[in-house]
Amino acid sequence: MSAHPRETQPVGAPGRARRPNFFRSQRLLWSAVACLSLASCAGGRDSGGDPAALRRLLDEDRQAHLQLDAALLASHLADTLLSIESGQVARIPRGEVESTFRSYFAGAHYTAWEDVEPPVVRIAPGGQMAWVVRKVRVDREQPGAGGTLQRRQFTSAWTATYEWRSSRWQMTTVTSTFVPEPAAAVHKSAAEAPRVAPGDRGASPAPPVGPFLLRQVIAPGDTSRWAAWTPPGWTREKSWPGVVFLHGAGECGEDGLKPTRVGLGPALIANPERWPCVVVFPQKPREDDEWEEHEDIVLEILEAARAEFHIDPERLALTGISQGGHGVWMFGARYATSWSCLAPVCGYGRPRTVARRVARLPVWAFHGALDDVVDPDESRRIIAAIRNEKSALGLEPEGNTGARLTLYPDANHNSWDPAYAEPALPEWLLSHRRGAAAR
Repeated sequence: MSAHPRETQPVGAPGRARRPNFFRSQRLLWSAVACLSLASCAGGRDSGGDPAALRRLLDEDRQAHLQLDAALLASHLADTLLSIESGQVARIPRGEVESTFRSYFAGAHYTAWEDVEPPVVRIAPGGQMAWVVRKVRVDREQPGAGGTLQRRQFTSAWTATYEWRSSRWQMTTVTSTFVPEPAAAVHKSAAEAPRVAPGDRGASPAPPVGPFLLRQVIAPGDTSRWAAWTPPGWTREKSWPGVVFLHGAGECGEDGLKPTRVGLGPALIANPERWPCVVVFPQKPREDDEWEEHEDIVLEILEAARAEFHIDPERLALTGISQGGHGVWMFGARYATSWSCLAPVCGYGRPRTVARRVARLPVWAFHGALDDVVDPDESRRIIAAIRNEKSALGLEPEGNTGARLTLYPDANHNSWDPAYAEPALPEWLLSHRRGAAAR
């Protein structure tokens, strides 16, 4: 049993949690064990604990979690539990531990509580004391804001001391650590998914159905939720190409889900087989801010996404719409060696700032010819400047690795729907490798 459940965290736990100093906790534990051993030797104990009974108790711990049985978990404890966690030592009455578990279990549901590997069990000579080392993988759903369920996944490991008292094993000491995975919003159906008003003009937002996973990261002075999409057949056994999508002004906020509803998200839902890649959806909080004002948090999100979803750093494309199109130009210019290619949609920027810095990248820009929000000349001027820079470098100015521009003659600001429906776009985004076009 993993002590009392201090792994409970607010909605959207950080993607990169601070990890307890486990080795320091181990030193404290063994000091406590030595004291307990002396107390055990002083007398008042039954002779010889039953190893099979300890194995049954460990299996009951698992069943108690899956069945949300706080009383059964508490029955495995001594009257007072010595808990060592994050370098802190606390003596907790059994009744308080049971109450904590009851609160922790309220409304929850475990889909998994499984040993990562068999528990290590050692029983001291004389059979009055035992030590158990256990590591479990937990998949848990719990109520969240707005009637949604939050999915929590984490790995928990602990070392516990048991004493044979009154003809049964009782946990007396535990030291634990856990590594959380960020929380994910789980919607039982599309009808239960939260809905918002359309964002940028001409948007055709779709509810976030399918495998959109909600995550959260913390950077200095900033905290942000973000979403991820994994393709059918995604597995950790290999690396995947990645696409970062930067949303427009209408999808700003702090919910993490709006960016999935306008632009690339609906295209993923409509034709998932066309997109064999991981897609990352950062979110900036305010419409008045440009994306480059949240550079640190975007980089944190990208780092977290690479690690969790096995994104190949050599195949990482950047795309975005409107304000996000501007973000593509800016992040493309600032971190040109990080991207395999750029695909801004109805974006804007300064040609002099952008062109020289992204000249070695494949670029495919999109714009509506009737756009009255962002002038299509913004894209025309930047693409023309990039082509000039490519020519000066002896690189292909147009074509597959050059600077392409698609103008939709009948489109206003919403050029993202036809752009992400382009039959050739997914393959174009995913076929490039970092630095290949510059060779």
